[in-house]
Amino acid sequence: MEAGDYNLKNNNLIRVYKYLYDHHEATKMELVYALHLSLPTVTQDLEELLANGRIIVDSGKRAVTKTGRPAAVYTFDSRHHISFGVEVLANKFKVAAVDLYGSIILSKSFDLSFENSDQYFQKFGNYVNQFIEQQQYKKDDILGITIAIQGIVDKDNEHMLFGKLLNNSDFSRTDFGRYLNYPVSLIHDTEAAAIAENWHRSETSSAFFISLNKNMGSAFIINNSVVHMEYLSSGTIEHMTLYSNGRTCYCGKRGCSDAYCSAESLEKASGLPIEDFFRKKKDGNHECQSIWRQFLYDLATVIDNVRMVVPSDIILGGTIDEYLTDDDIRVIMDNVQDITTFKGVAPLIMRSRYGTNGALMGSALTDIISYLQRNGLDI
Repeated sequence: MEAGDYNLKNNNLIRVYKYLYDHHEATKMELVYALHLSLPTVTQDLEELLANGRIIVDSGKRAVTKTGRPAAVYTFDSRHHISFGVEVLANKFKVAAVDLYGSIILSKSFDLSFENSDQYFQKFGNYVNQFIEQQQYKKDDILGITIAIQGIVDKDNEHMLFGKLLNNSDFSRTDFGRYLNYPVSLIHDTEAAAIAENWHRSETSSAFFISLNKNMGSAFIINNSVVHMEYLSSGTIEHMTLYSNGRTCYCGKRGCSDAYCSAESLEKASGLPIEDFFRKKKDGNHECQSIWRQFLYDLATVIDNVRMVVPSDIILGGTIDEYLTDDDIRVIMDNVQDITTFKGVAPLIMRSRYGTNGALMGSALTDIISYLQRNGLDI
């Protein structure tokens, strides 16, 4: 049995377990009425879950029943297992402990420039191990570590296919795992951010996620799952040609969308750090406002191109998401309507829920989602 699995013996026990997960807490009678089970069955199932340790707990709270008698309130313990997400950037990495409801318990950032060397992986492992040990969890209660990488990860989650932003593709999961005390896997950072966006987003089952960080990224969400392609992760519209023979992209091509629709593209066009660019734009600087208008038009063109392939809603996340206003979203939507062939089909364009924390959150959620699926708690 894998670490974190719990042997749920029968369907009724799974139903009680799932109800408590979905509703956070309940009394015996609430479970009886909601699940149409007998009181002895619910009592037996609760006793079994309580006996297992920290899966559920008697919260100590008491609810008043119709008879006036106080009833014990049982609570799902969202921290009886936790997962760790890591986001590796060129000059630092971030790590977070996340519970079974997808809430960050604690996060921390470490200054450590990436390099493909044993010295780097050893320092990285020491920092992450210390962070995990500070949480004081038993090893069996830790679901694993998933590392979000600025690059395309092979479908086996073992090897890098393309890692130009880290200036290296010649490393693998085992390089990180060599100095870590827990199971580890790799994931493309944009794909991880899309997983985070899909976690609590009930209003749409399919969408195209566009990450507007220093560099652009993208991922497809179809039927409430992030699609992982065999070779190019979950889509790479950042390297789709937007302007033939246009600006040079970091990949070596000319005219890629990334060269026009990323935070770095704004910095290059304005000669300003991203924070200063948006401050000057807000203060009425004409040059910055002109650059921003062109940015929104180029982004609308990318969105229209995507929707010609998959006519889905759009989620915008990443660094630039922090600066997007409702007016900006309306401008993008208006631009799409002006550009598109199909005038009567307006896209729904949404801002992300997690912003710059998307990859960090999504990386931790990969192990949590696997745990929930194994234990009948699929959301």
